[in-house]
Amino acid sequence: MTHLLRATVFLVMMSMLTVQAETQRNTIHIVSDLWPGATLEDGSGLYWELVKQAFALEDINVTTSHMPYARSVEQVVHGNADAWLASYPDEVQAAVYSKHHIDVDEILAISDCDMPLHSQDDLRNRTLAWLRGYRFDRYLNVPVDIHEVDSQEHALKMLLSGHGLNAYLTPATLYEPSIQKSAFIDAELKVTPLMQLPLLIGFRNTQRGIRMRDAFDRGFAQLLQQGEVARLYQRYNWGLYQPQMPDDSLRLAKPSDTHPAH
Repeated sequence: MTHLLRATVFLVMMSMLTVQAETQRNTIHIVSDLWPGATLEDGSGLYWELVKQAFALEDINVTTSHMPYARSVEQVVHGNADAWLASYPDEVQAAVYSKHHIDVDEILAISDCDMPLHSQDDLRNRTLAWLRGYRFDRYLNVPVDIHEVDSQEHALKMLLSGHGLNAYLTPATLYEPSIQKSAFIDAELKVTPLMQLPLLIGFRNTQRGIRMRDAFDRGFAQLLQQGEVARLYQRYNWGLYQPQMPDDSLRLAKPSDTHPAH
């Protein structure tokens, strides 16, 4: 009887471990910063819906948590999370990236109205600023001097004071909301659409990470075919999803495309 009881307990424990392992195998933990409308504290938002629906088609459950962007990346690199939202291409060498992007970041160059900005060469050896943690130099193919700042206000003050700064680079989503409330609305600055960068999911560079990356890409491809990506974009008033990136990642505007900051 004792042997039978032990055998039963052993089988129950093994069964529980098997279920636990299978649950872990079919669950992915993704971390992200909080972005209005895209990644909300309760796990809702456009980006979370896209990701969860893509993984659901592969029978994978998604758990989420939120923290500042740099810490999100560290959590994945150190093995405390499976993936993070959302990354520019090849931000971190110790990661693999989704083939499909969930959105596109429009990168703007804020500069003095007198500064010519019609080709890449106009940026050569210029002093450019951006918020600390961004690495826009990775996506420029001309040499530039870099000045990282802790706030957009600081960068704009530097531009206006003429203290050696030629342009400030920023995602449009960060610039447009804040400039409307800023004291710099009437400043003599111009805004030039500089380039478009895809927003990808970054995964740990492990067998599990690669498996999850491939699962996401398969699921997202199905969402695209079903028209679900377009429907979600419409529901969130997010504009149109751009399935194909332009061949030239650096898309400097023509003179007629520039417009004053105000």
